[in-house]
Amino acid sequence: MDEALARLVAILAWTRRLVAGRDGRGSVLACAVSGRWQCASGRLAVLTEVLGEGVRLMLAGMGVVFVLLTLLVLAVKGMSRLALAVGPPVPMPDAPAVPGVEPGGTELIAAISAAVTAYRRDARQQ
Repeated sequence: MDEALARLVAILAWTRRLVAGRDGRGSVLACAVSGRWQCASGRLAVLTEVLGEGVRLMLAGMGVVFVLLTLLVLAVKGMSRLALAVGPPVPMPDAPAVPGVEPGGTELIAAISAAVTAYRRDARQQ
């Protein structure tokens, strides 16, 4: 009980320091909560400068990513056109037929169903 009370007192003291600020004029948080921005005009200027720098950095990063992705798309499209210009597309070979099973027949469906059932049975046993 005493340990919990000591922790509560420490948290309350930390919160008071956060709201009051180090110099006693009030922190930016306290001024924002109370609506009095003039109480921390120096801190507000620093906060505005830091936020502005963050926005500029964010926009620069997004611009770099946009340019690099655009270059990547253009490079892939160019390589595709080059590949088509160099040679005709190679046709895909047909899949080898399974002996004794005609495509789309009932035997094929039965074989697939049996394979799925066996897989599920084996998966449950493990």
